[in-house]
Amino acid sequence: MQPGAQLEQPSVWQALDRMLAASSGLLHQQVELARVELDETASHLARLLVLLVVGGILVALGWFSLSWALIEVASGWLPAAQRFLLVALINLPIGAALVAWGVRRNGHSRARRSPPARGERWGAS
Repeated sequence: MQPGAQLEQPSVWQALDRMLAASSGLLHQQVELARVELDETASHLARLLVLLVVGGILVALGWFSLSWALIEVASGWLPAAQRFLLVALINLPIGAALVAWGVRRNGHSRARRSPPARGERWGAS
């Protein structure tokens, strides 16, 4: 820099233009980050859903087989229709109680759930 040379000050419009360009870039980065996080969350939820469905089917089959085997051992002398009825009479109240408990629990948890703090994920407790 030469002595006596003055620095050229940017005009207000140039400063505003630079500020607008910087904030636009920042907004673009934030939107891209939100998209990546949404993609990650969606793929995580899809994997979880598949595991829950497959696991639920296997648990249901196992539970039914176990209850059928217990009825078969305990009352093998009954006709097949009555054994099916016994299995249903055992499983239906248990299933209904579990569904009622889940509905009650889900209703209460939604009322108390608050959004996660900045930087946290839903369900991370």
